[in-house]
Amino acid sequence: MCGIAGYINFDNHAVPQSFYNLQGEELLKAMLQKIGHRGPDHQHYVSKGQIGLAHARLKVLDLSDEANQPFIAPDQKRLLVFNGQIYNHGTLRKQSLFQDFKTHCDTETLLHSLLEKGENVLPELNGIFSFAYIDLENRQAILARDRFGVKPLYYYQSDTAFFFASEIHALLQIPDFQREIDQQASIEYITLLAAQGDKTIYKKIKRLEPGTFLKIDFARNTIAKHEFWKIPIQRTYLRDSPQKIISTTEELLISAVRNQLCSDAPLGFFLSGGLDSSLLVAIAQRHAKISRPRCFTIQQNTQMHGFENDYPFAEKLSKDFGWHLQMVYKSKIDLASIDQILKIIEEPVPDLSALNVMAIAEVASKEGIKVLISGLGADDIFTGYRRHQLVALYKLLHWLPLKTLYQLFSKVLSKNNSLRYRLHKAAEAWDEDEDTFLLNLLLYTQINRSSACSFLENRLKKMGGDIALIDKALALEQMAYLPNQNLLYTDKASMRHGVEVRVPYLDNELCDFVYNIPTKLKIKGLETKYILKEIAKRYLPKEIIYRKKVGFSEPIGVAMRQELLEIIQKSSLSNYLEDPLIDKQLLLNLYANLKFGSMQHFS
Repeated sequence: MCGIAGYINFDNHAVPQSFYNLQGEELLKAMLQKIGHRGPDHQHYVSKGQIGLAHARLKVLDLSDEANQPFIAPDQKRLLVFNGQIYNHGTLRKQSLFQDFKTHCDTETLLHSLLEKGENVLPELNGIFSFAYIDLENRQAILARDRFGVKPLYYYQSDTAFFFASEIHALLQIPDFQREIDQQASIEYITLLAAQGDKTIYKKIKRLEPGTFLKIDFARNTIAKHEFWKIPIQRTYLRDSPQKIISTTEELLISAVRNQLCSDAPLGFFLSGGLDSSLLVAIAQRHAKISRPRCFTIQQNTQMHGFENDYPFAEKLSKDFGWHLQMVYKSKIDLASIDQILKIIEEPVPDLSALNVMAIAEVASKEGIKVLISGLGADDIFTGYRRHQLVALYKLLHWLPLKTLYQLFSKVLSKNNSLRYRLHKAAEAWDEDEDTFLLNLLLYTQINRSSACSFLENRLKKMGGDIALIDKALALEQMAYLPNQNLLYTDKASMRHGVEVRVPYLDNELCDFVYNIPTKLKIKGLETKYILKEIAKRYLPKEIIYRKKVGFSEPIGVAMRQELLEIIQKSSLSNYLEDPLIDKQLLLNLYANLKFGSMQHFS
């Protein structure tokens, strides 16, 4: 919904108070300029003594100027800058002791909830958010980020001050900031596609982790980090009948879709013509009474790479159900477009899907759409990736010599690079130790494996023995992959054109229930997303439900692959090319890290 930035100066009596305001206002202006695309409707900043807050607003809920930010409480002692949407803010408002609300926006509700409950309200928030709440009276601040990290928040701490922003570019405006590359993060970007924990490509810039908040006491100059939510490491699997579990899941999904349609601005839907996005549109039409949903789909050249094109499926659904469909074209993939992705994402996460998100957001924005509903998260909550099928086969794999099979079939599969690569990756991933096997499935190269996986290995060790293997795999997706790649590029690419993306599959109540669903209803045999498919039978034709999975990203061609390979071979990262099969994503990862190591103009 917005972009936020600001600073908190620690107590330093040797520096005149006027210094804070003078330098602070100039910095706020510079930071605000860098996040302005996130909130084109209104931009403002406030500088009060030790603190400065900046906000770029995308008007979605309560379009009046009274809902502009930074939002200041009636007593002038509490301030809030907030990015996102609190879907249950109506319930929170009814529970609030304060009833003299001036707006019907969730920002005002959140401000008073924090005033009354402080950080204790965080577990109650069902939504996507990052925010900074300042209590001038007690000289404290709370900065928080939602459960799954849908909305980004970065920070930097110097000896005398604390700085934060929705995007890294804003923090790069800090005078004399040293852009030292974090070598450990660089290894993780190459090996796993994403830096883990709180790391970014810049050693001094951290990301606030999902489900986490910082409490800052700027009278005592202390900062403490706390978790208000984490992925459950123990499960109490439901013993209800499959039909009851499926029905309850459907009810919770309907509720999530309804809640996330709240908007005073026009909204629309991503529509790939696959299961996840199509089901959301169908539910919205039937249960939220949206007679003609606005849908957007990408026209891709996937057929030349052996994949189905999404558009014919999306077109058929739109005709059959009366949805309004707009086809979106995007420019071809080349080095310039990859560089554009890196500049927008601000980290070496070269996911080509970002081009599609950005293209759709640009068209939607021109059409007046400010909110798009996405099927993102379904794969990570309900199972949906090919590696989940390998996890389901884990016990059988004990009896299959995968590396021997790969050697036998590699020549037969020499003309099918995609299948050959998958078999190679499965063979390389195999390990008698379950945790090692799960981690290996996430890797793009085995080089520097132990260093890249140390954070995730520690997280896996904390999981209880009563959690099923497929649920451990899903927990890894939600920790390592979902917030640091898919949600990251989706937010940055869509907000580049002032469009907010919402994700009903990551609704709090829905996910809390799904965590305890028996795994046989998540993946049945090798059929992923079994429970979603059973629900979808009530809404969609079978050819949509059981479509072969197609990624949102268009594969790169042979010429592009060769160009990347030649660049890497001439670089200091050429040692990563030792793998017998070089995945195109590994080439992109290496190229991205090379760019961030040699080009410091991403500012």
